[in-house]
Amino acid sequence: MRAGARTRYARETLETPDDDRLSLDWALPSSGRADPEPDAPVLLVLHGLEGSSASGYARVTVRAALRSGLRPCVLNFRSCDGGPNRRLRSYHSGETGDPALVLAHLRRRHPGSPFLALGYSLGGNVLLDLLAELGEGGGIAAAAGVSVPYDLAAGARHLERPAATIYVEYFLRSLRRKAREKARRFPGDFDAASATRARTLRAFDDAFTAPVHGFADADDYYERASSLPRLGRIRTPTLLVQAEDDPFVPRGTLDRVRAVGNPALRLAFFEHGGHLGFLASEGGARLRPWVEPAVVAWLAERAREAADWRRTLEAREETHR
Repeated sequence: MRAGARTRYARETLETPDDDRLSLDWALPSSGRADPEPDAPVLLVLHGLEGSSASGYARVTVRAALRSGLRPCVLNFRSCDGGPNRRLRSYHSGETGDPALVLAHLRRRHPGSPFLALGYSLGGNVLLDLLAELGEGGGIAAAAGVSVPYDLAAGARHLERPAATIYVEYFLRSLRRKAREKARRFPGDFDAASATRARTLRAFDDAFTAPVHGFADADDYYERASSLPRLGRIRTPTLLVQAEDDPFVPRGTLDRVRAVGNPALRLAFFEHGGHLGFLASEGGARLRPWVEPAVVAWLAERAREAADWRRTLEAREETHR
């Protein structure tokens, strides 16, 4: 069980160009703690499949971010903010348009702040795809991905093992429920019968995710949305945290990530940790999450370095005027 039940948020609703909404949850300091400085680094957090700002890892993250002097904001993907979104479309592992829209909004709202980004699982894949699209000068000082699937087709096959059934069914219960709700509002726009009977993530993606979001089928979606082929294009300093025993990611995928050889990527691969399960004993039987605070600390340090470099450049420019 991850701590963070007392985390408080202030919700901001951002309208999208296609007449939908995105819910941004800004973490509020706990009682007695000061608000972040006006130009504090902004940390955008992207959650995993069927997660939200209420997910344990998100709550632990934003609390660590506040302690580090950051201004954390969690983007709840469409349909993940506690209610159905307006449009047929939802979210998927390669959906970069919504995070890009949010980043542009955050830059307008906090023009003097450095920007950081952190994605978990599916949200990590989304973030890596976005960083590859942004390339040089993307406006993000540093980023991190934790328990990222990287190769969606390999991950889907890996999750079809009998040992992974418990994980798949956990996600499918929520995904099938949402598909039934979409079918009621948008009858005939996708194969509702197949989506609501799906017993694997591939079957669900074939029946719902792919056709609803403009892909030919699950294979086309996996090929076009996987972050692994795009890792070489990332120019933002990016920390990748992964466990070798992640039940969602075959070890061969991690070997391919290592082989990319992009100097912008910092790999932190551990033997144990499962999928978003990096816990350590703190005495007795109590376990505490350790990856979220460690990743936040790394990002905060990169933001300080970026701020110091910016001040140095500004001082040099002032000297030569």
